Amino acid sequence: MIVGIGRLAHGLHSKRQDILIKAFSQLLPLLPDWRLVLAGGSKDRDLLKNYRDLVQKLPIKIISNPSLEKIRELLGSAKIFWSATGFGVSSAAHPERMEHFGITTVEAMAAGTVPLVTNSGGHLETVVPGQSGYLWNSINQLVKDTVSLSKDEQRLQRIAKQAQERSRLFSAQVFNSQFSKLI
Repeated sequence: MIVGIGRLAHGLHSKRQDILIKAFSQLLPLLPDWRLVLAGGSKDRDLLKNYRDLVQKLPIKIISNPSLEKIRELLGSAKIFWSATGFGVSSAAHPERMEHFGITTVEAMAAGTVPLVTNSGGHLETVVPGQSGYLWNSINQLVKDTVSLSKDEQRLQRIAKQAQERSRLFSAQVFNSQFSKLI
């Protein structure tokens, strides 16, 4: 299972689930037994209806306003985490549209879910390509990296473990320790 977690909304800081749906549509013929779950808070009923219409005949589930427990369950059962925040946007022209830090990416890493996230914004700080996840620039690259990873269970497990280890660098304890050194 692949999971994408993020606010289901249009506007300034869209998480671009539309891109994830498009990517999964391209991935499905190559990995027909896989499914995608998109979860996030939403007040936009029109957007939810639009997404649900798009995925009607696909093995994609959309969960609006999931509980924290449900998010933990999804992250714990998924093998891969996808994020498309900032896709197709110039970080120089619109830095506000990037994933600023990406706490959900770090939460996925902590759960042992391998992140495949856009090559922009805060993802550049959290993910070390090929070690704790993958960064992508195109839908084709996202699909290719997902297929490659899914067909190599040993590599998937190794990167999941390294992602868990790297997630610890972003813990409150490490932050407090580093902050204390600055003051």
